[in-house]
Amino acid sequence: MPRCVLVALAFTTTSALAQIPDGSFLVSSFSASNSPTPGGIFLVDPRVPGTPTRITGLDPSLVGMAGVSSATGANAIAINDDQIVFVGNVGEDGTAIELHELVISAGQAFTIRTTPVGVVNTLVSPSGGISQIQALPNGDCVFCVANIAAGPPMNGNLVGYFDSVTGTITPISFPTSSVFAQSIAVDADATTVYVTTFPGYSIHSVPIAGGSATLVGTGNLVAGLDVNGDGDLITSSFDSVIEMDVATGATTVLGTPGNYINGLAVERATEYVVCAMSRAGGVNDVVYVDDVGGVNMLGPIEGICSGVTILHNPRTYGLGTPGNASYEWRVHPNPGGLPTIGNTAFGVQLDASSGDASGVLLFGASRTFQSVLGFQLLVQPFVAVPMPASGFLSIPVNVNGTVGTTVALQTLHLDAGAPQGIAASNGFWAVIMP
Repeated sequence: MPRCVLVALAFTTTSALAQIPDGSFLVSSFSASNSPTPGGIFLVDPRVPGTPTRITGLDPSLVGMAGVSSATGANAIAINDDQIVFVGNVGEDGTAIELHELVISAGQAFTIRTTPVGVVNTLVSPSGGISQIQALPNGDCVFCVANIAAGPPMNGNLVGYFDSVTGTITPISFPTSSVFAQSIAVDADATTVYVTTFPGYSIHSVPIAGGSATLVGTGNLVAGLDVNGDGDLITSSFDSVIEMDVATGATTVLGTPGNYINGLAVERATEYVVCAMSRAGGVNDVVYVDDVGGVNMLGPIEGICSGVTILHNPRTYGLGTPGNASYEWRVHPNPGGLPTIGNTAFGVQLDASSGDASGVLLFGASRTFQSVLGFQLLVQPFVAVPMPASGFLSIPVNVNGTVGTTVALQTLHLDAGAPQGIAASNGFWAVIMP
């Protein structure tokens, strides 16, 4: 593959501080009888050591009450690329369950909208609510529920699709006798969800459009679910992180951070797994399981850890414009790793479907979404340099780089099969981290 080096000119402009630092994690937690502290949402930055930051300004239903007999508080969390945070609560019998949309700025949460999901009807366990949420590339989200009474909008279904534009919930229907969905993941194309039901911890694939469910495999105490860059599932058992082949159901243990894994998420660039741990004795923390099974503790969390989500860095954005060939940045995983100070190997792979042609690389410090000459322009202002077809683009981050500096990339290619003869890649976005 051709290799192109992008010099430090790409890193000449520093962005304003983001609401949530790129590459950081948000952790949800709830309160229960074995929790001496209330739950809530916590910001964890794996590159800045210290105690996680408690987010203030939350609705009381997302904090819960310490020492109560049933779980109450924030149980599930996801963030989309626009930094909209989706949070679902858990509660005892009769509790109103809601999907909360938040923005977080300077450590404080501001509610955009709260959408009713249903009322807890405890049938299998003493509490119920939203078990896990996954954000979708279009800004919407999917979620699964446990012990929710029949009635709108879920109407007895375990999986819901939330439209972030209209604020409506549409059930994703599939045949099941269970009333308890434990976890959910989404495939790379955002056309299929994987759902763990209880009892039995069976994992099924279900089309987002609804339809028949296909058994993928069976786990043990699966409290978290995500997908890696190969399209396989990353699941949890009581104390281990496990990879499950979606074609065969075969499993491989990736690491054993200890008991109890109550939620997880895959960091796309590295494929490290971030686990929300609820340990014996009321000790709760977040751990980072690397690609060789090493476990790195990231700090204690108040309440009982229940979910984790990542603002991925780097990430892609916008839509490419295909012609005879299509062009996409590969960030899951990213061959160049993370955009951290001193990572001189940092870069990104541009993949072409077939017959790729050389073109130009647009790079700058901000994103845009403009229709120009039949394609979507995603970088502005920009500098254009020749791009030798697909391949690895080296973007070395030297030790003198500035934390918070941004880079946006897009490629354009002459292609007779594209509208007005110009094919374009999707956008690539990265922010330098410590």
